[in-house]
Amino acid sequence: MRRPSAAVAVTGLLFGLPLVALVVRAFADVWRAPALLPQRWGGRGFDAAFAGDDALPALLASLGAGAVTTLLALVIAWPAARVLGERRLRHPALIFMLLAMPLLVPPYAVGLGLTEWFLRLEVTGTAASLVLAHLTVVLPYTVLLLLRR
Repeated sequence: MRRPSAAVAVTGLLFGLPLVALVVRAFADVWRAPALLPQRWGGRGFDAAFAGDDALPALLASLGAGAVTTLLALVIAWPAARVLGERRLRHPALIFMLLAMPLLVPPYAVGLGLTEWFLRLEVTGTAASLVLAHLTVVLPYTVLLLLRR
């Protein structure tokens, strides 16, 4: 089995170290600025997060929205990736650029545009609007992952 290169290891560390800081922060009750480690460890954050009866329904709603978004992204992106991968199109790069447009526009502008459309369509605050907003960001990545070249 081949060992990963140094570049892969450095990239993994760059992505992994902030996650370690998040885990440490989750168990820190008191952590003031100049200190490298928390002054007091504990589970106060978890107690506050799970004290009410709203944590489990919120978790289930998030998982449901993520699952529906993933399924819809696969259903929509699969045919698009197959057509782009077959190279029968005259300008496949242009079509992919149109699909990736929400990633090229600043996120604030995309969010503002989606908010205006959702207000006009009167679907704000619904699960469908949440899934559609996530689908706007997820779809180009899904097409890119499914694309065979």
